[in-house]
Amino acid sequence: MAFVFLAISSLSFSPHVAPTLPMARASAASPLMRSEPALDRRSAVLSAAAAVAALPLVANAEIMQGGTSLGITDGKDYNSGTEDAIAQLAKKNAEALAAERAKKQAEYAGNVGESKANKFAPYLVGGAGAASLFLSLPFFYKNLARLGLKFASVINKDITEDQYKR
Repeated sequence: MAFVFLAISSLSFSPHVAPTLPMARASAASPLMRSEPALDRRSAVLSAAAAVAALPLVANAEIMQGGTSLGITDGKDYNSGTEDAIAQLAKKNAEALAAERAKKQAEYAGNVGESKANKFAPYLVGGAGAASLFLSLPFFYKNLARLGLKFASVINKDITEDQYKR
């Protein structure tokens, strides 16, 4: 069955040549009509997809013959002991993971106290933030002054709108 699909898909990639007929006149060309439609790229891709879809049918042939080549059984069980081997691997990996986890927990437990390297970190970060505020203040202090006047005008009625709308 798979051979039929492969044969059909190979035909989709072969060139189709229209039959040539002897022409009665050399001056006028009569159009040739085909009985089958010309295969384009889409139909070639679809037939290749059909061939790929037929490949599992070929794979099932081995199972239907008894699981070995040509259906010959040698009496040996190739699957015996695989579950035990996988369980041993899983146990070994779990022990290694537990040891690594315990090692990391011990390492993190030792780093709980405050270290001398990070002792001045809050002061350094705060100082950098304050310095950036004070160094950028000349660029927007007039806007802050106008905003302060506007808020103060709510309480102090002597401040007029033309004082903070400049």
